[in-house]
Amino acid sequence: MTDAHASQEEHARDLVVPSSVAALAATLDYDSAPDMLPPLWHRIFFRPIVKQSLITEDGHLRKGGFLPDLGLPRRIPYSPR
Repeated sequence: MTDAHASQEEHARDLVVPSSVAALAATLDYDSAPDMLPPLWHRIFFRPIVKQSLITEDGHLRKGGFLPDLGLPRRIPYSPR
């Protein structure tokens, strides 16, 4: 990882509304929506919105943007391929 990549930050803004939290809770088979987001639930709301042409076959953004290209073939070792 280069120094340029080590100092990068990514910021995102989103509006988390109760109906979206309730829908996610139902999807995950919760009995009711939590008052506060459980750990990692923010990832479903605060996600990057990118054009389809920038997404690779493994479902991630093309390498070399926010994360450097490490020269590895896939970022998810257990992806179906």
